Amino acid sequence: MRPLLLSAFALVGAALPASAQTAQQLGSVTAAEVVVRSAPKADAPDAGQLFRGTDVIVHHAEGDEWLAIQPPPGTISWINHKFVEVAKDKGFPQNAVVHTDGEVRIAAGKAGVNKPLDVRKTSIPDGSIVRVLAAGVKTDDDGSVWYPIQPLKDDFRYVPKAAVQIGGPTAENFVVRSPLPAPKSSISPAGLTASIPGPANFANKPAGWPGTHPTWADAEAAETAKDYDKAIRLYFQLARESNAAGGDADLANLCYARIHGIREKTREAGTKDSNWTAPKADSPRADRDDGTWTKRGESTAKATWTGAGTLRAAKLASGGKSYYALEDSRGQLLAYAIAGNTSLDLERYAKRRVDLYGTTAYSPELRANVVTVTRVDAVK
Repeated sequence: MRPLLLSAFALVGAALPASAQTAQQLGSVTAAEVVVRSAPKADAPDAGQLFRGTDVIVHHAEGDEWLAIQPPPGTISWINHKFVEVAKDKGFPQNAVVHTDGEVRIAAGKAGVNKPLDVRKTSIPDGSIVRVLAAGVKTDDDGSVWYPIQPLKDDFRYVPKAAVQIGGPTAENFVVRSPLPAPKSSISPAGLTASIPGPANFANKPAGWPGTHPTWADAEAAETAKDYDKAIRLYFQLARESNAAGGDADLANLCYARIHGIREKTREAGTKDSNWTAPKADSPRADRDDGTWTKRGESTAKATWTGAGTLRAAKLASGGKSYYALEDSRGQLLAYAIAGNTSLDLERYAKRRVDLYGTTAYSPELRANVVTVTRVDAVK
């Protein structure tokens, strides 16, 4: 094992392009939803989605149509196992040292895609320290193993200029929080042993962290009981809360790593948690921040939980049904809800935090998901 270099982070900065010296700007997403690209062109691989109100750090313009942004919270990158020293006796996440002759290119990724994207734009030098989020994934193309890592600063992603309103300059160390967590992560290895990450390797945390958090404790209990649907839902809920302003980014990352571990384990066992189904590459879809998705215009075949939100009466009615809006903590719409049977009175849950269970369909008229609710759980 080569020694850790105290100057590793400085080395990363030295490898940045000349444009890295430009002043950064704080921007806000104005489009209802915008696709983040791994390169500044419309046909570049999809690297995730951002929603209206999400703050982004704009580093520089790429031509007349694109902005290079610092990787948003929840973004994922990948590094080949040949260039990183990962401790086999430690859990995940963990810090690891890059070793290469000169520089190595890391790959962009997308949460929910079980391999690196075919984009290698960012280079990092020998001795850099990266945050490895979970166990490696064996790819089909060359049989090599890739590790998902937390993107380094200036591992840019790209959004259309028209989708972002630019504010004023921001400090170099400014950190943004997303109003919704990044889309789900489901990393499927081939021939590797599943590894459920533990809470180790986090310094300066209180004793018992994160087990003292009630939602974490509930999620772990569900995971132990092999109720993986519930565990994933709770981990996503906690990640969403931790990604809010003033939250705990380490806890959010740990939640995402746990979700990865569960899905990795269930896939190795030949099963799949029912909260997530991979869409076809050419199928339009409506992604949701609780790890589920529904193909636009089609109902989900299996009922799922929406994740916690506040239920409010909506000024909508159709077919004799009253519509309710499920909103997140910032008042943004997660989905519309209608009662799935006459015995369910959603009005009694209005203005309360709830978790809804039912099938979901995308409504082209409302341009939003509509959940046909069959069960409601009040969230304390």
